Amino acid sequence: MADSAAHTLAHAHAHALDGFLVNGTSTDGVQTVDLTSPRSNQETLSTIDGTSVPLTCFIGRGCDDRTMLHRLQAWLGDDQVCDLRCDELGRSAAAAVLKSYARVPGLRALVCGDDVHCSRVLDAAMQAHSSTPVGILPMRGRVGSSMDLSRALGWGGRTTAEMKSRNFLRRYALARSTTIDRWSVDFLSEASARLARDSLESFGSASKLCSESAHFYAHLSIGIDAAFQHEVHARAQAAEVPRQKCLDRVDRVPAAAYALEKVLDICQPPCRAAGAACASTGLCGCECAGQRVGLAATHLAPLLRIDVRKTKGSAWEPLLLPPAIKGVLLSNVPSHAGGRKPWRKTAGEAGGQQDNDAVIEVVGWAHACHWIGYAAGAATPLQLCQAAEVRIQSLAALHVAIDGQTREQPPMTMVVSHAGRAGALRAPEPALLERGEGGMAAAAAS
Repeated sequence: MADSAAHTLAHAHAHALDGFLVNGTSTDGVQTVDLTSPRSNQETLSTIDGTSVPLTCFIGRGCDDRTMLHRLQAWLGDDQVCDLRCDELGRSAAAAVLKSYARVPGLRALVCGDDVHCSRVLDAAMQAHSSTPVGILPMRGRVGSSMDLSRALGWGGRTTAEMKSRNFLRRYALARSTTIDRWSVDFLSEASARLARDSLESFGSASKLCSESAHFYAHLSIGIDAAFQHEVHARAQAAEVPRQKCLDRVDRVPAAAYALEKVLDICQPPCRAAGAACASTGLCGCECAGQRVGLAATHLAPLLRIDVRKTKGSAWEPLLLPPAIKGVLLSNVPSHAGGRKPWRKTAGEAGGQQDNDAVIEVVGWAHACHWIGYAAGAATPLQLCQAAEVRIQSLAALHVAIDGQTREQPPMTMVVSHAGRAGALRAPEPALLERGEGGMAAAAAS
């Protein structure tokens, strides 16, 4: 019965995307997995060479090396490689695949993509009620793509020549199965937010009041960092460069310069003509007396009210923000902005950051120069607190980034709470790799 339902669901998704999929082939000529094929419901799948570990793969749309899809299809078979075609299909197709393979023992999944693609597949596993652990092969889908989940799990931040070889797949058989925290973001309307502030405990969960919800596994960012990501993505998209050549053709320097011009609140000619001092640019926390540019130019302290619960079930406590703070980051993993460590203490230390302890780290940037120094590796964010639950009320429209997906969020209340854990694969230690074929066979057998 379960297999029949999965088969029907997959069939419906394949036909609902007319223009994207035609008989298992995309309109751009790239062959994709046919979710309605009989093999999708079999319990026997192709395994990683030299092991008994079955593997299914997901390729994110827009990844820079399209040949990887064809290689994986040749190594594992077309049915075990799913090309995620668009936002909604990507999540639905991945859920259908994982549900159809639910009875396959020892199954592991591989996502070739960035944080956005990984989050979609992890969400799909939750929807499919699948405990399949997910490994990552880092591949950029667009300029500005983040690879923080991949770095945190030990798979690195970029595609190497070694990763494109068939032997590299064996590492996913050796990888240690682990878990990573899943955090829900419930967006509350003004009326719901009042109820949440007054007596959230009586409702049990903010999800019963929310108008929209999302999940993240790496970071939620508000303010300067989210605005920068938004501008880089927008400039890259406006360049109208073919997706597969995006990394080669887009000039990142103009994109970054344009983003900084808006994010750092550089004074414009009308501002200078009005006699405003050049120092009044917001770079070091002062408010510009003249024309400001962009939403990220404003200080967040007057526009945000943040309350936290230090432990589950404890009372809400207000979080005091520096008056000139420009950005706030809720971090679940010890990697951000190209491998920077947002939290000083690491796993193993008292108060150290871990990715599966049901605790979220809250950090911030005191002013724009502080954020620039952090991005350059010369500064550490303000360590605001560790929390089990966070409630954020915004009084103005602000940029928000959730695992690399950016938006301009209107005034609203967001409640961030722990929503269980997702299965993941942590890269094997070098010592385990040195054990060779014998060690690999033993690991696969266990």
